[in-house]
Amino acid sequence: MNGREEDSVMGKLTEGQELVLLGEPGTKGIEVLSTRSPEKLRTRFSDRYLSEETKRSGRLKEALRKRSAVELVSDYLPGFMEKYGVAKAVSVGRGGVLASLWQFLAEEGLDPKTGRQVKPGPGCRFSLSAIPVSQFTIEVCELFQANPYRLLSENCWILALDRGFQFVRDLLSAEELIAHQIEEENYNAKGLRAGFEGDHHARTEILLPAAVFGEITGDHQRLRTDTPGSAFLTKEHMDELDRIC
Repeated sequence: MNGREEDSVMGKLTEGQELVLLGEPGTKGIEVLSTRSPEKLRTRFSDRYLSEETKRSGRLKEALRKRSAVELVSDYLPGFMEKYGVAKAVSVGRGGVLASLWQFLAEEGLDPKTGRQVKPGPGCRFSLSAIPVSQFTIEVCELFQANPYRLLSENCWILALDRGFQFVRDLLSAEELIAHQIEEENYNAKGLRAGFEGDHHARTEILLPAAVFGEITGDHQRLRTDTPGSAFLTKEHMDELDRIC
């Protein structure tokens, strides 16, 4: 699920499966913008805050350096693929969540022999407002007038599951339990309590945020449900970095 073969699950999508976003969208794009335009970021953020966000984004990278995302999630929920009926899982990359969601659905209509599109693939109903985005990502996107859902991502995946809501509840509960255990260990060893990282605090957080943001439908429409009127997913693969950089 992070671009490596062992992280891809390529099953069949069927009506009623729930769409889950695992991880945070836009993080790689935020990293690129931070590297290329550090002075612009300093007009809004302090150096200490920027340093803290760099550390935060690096923790998941470190966790995935030698292990696949499947292995990482399995630490929290052993046997999760079968238990929650994971049908398909792919990484989010260039073009962000919206481009990856289009591809996620459209590739169902590819001819397996020729790779050509022979049918449109299934539809979906989805809500971008259901996807957790960090406050830092939101503010950087505001600064650059960028759409976080069309921004280069890594360590972020779209999944289709039979029991997506249960998966999200169980995963977040397991992550919170481990986070609290780490907090207690830090306190017992160093006298550090969770909070802003400094001389007397240690940071405790959810490593892999997750949320149900839609479902597979039986028609071919890809309808966004959290906007006034009708809004549909379109085939647009340009990344916001192409426009900004």
